[in-house]
Amino acid sequence: MRVCRVICSECGRTHAILPASLVPYSQIDFEDQCVIIDAFENGTDRNAACTPEGAIDENDVKTVIRNYRRHWRTMLICEAIRLSDRLNLIISCFAHYSMQFMQIRRTPNTLFENPT
Repeated sequence: MRVCRVICSECGRTHAILPASLVPYSQIDFEDQCVIIDAFENGTDRNAACTPEGAIDENDVKTVIRNYRRHWRTMLICEAIRLSDRLNLIISCFAHYSMQFMQIRRTPNTLFENPT
């Protein structure tokens, strides 16, 4: 896949233009991660997204759930973002956090100030 890169006229930095189905820094696409998280939240079979050819295995499912619980669950609750509306989920995550949903990168927690 060729990635389109552009230089921002405002900040002067290079940015990659990716389809919404891709999550930066992840090998599991957006829809598969949403299926895993929906199953986790609804208490159904989390491993339903596992594939026989091994593209997604049980360890991937555990990683997605761990990352969701550590990074994204609270952020969605704070902004009242619903998982069920996928398009709004993508738009809201970019609007509030400047990241694709389930994009994990080292950023400071901006929801809460550090305790004094």
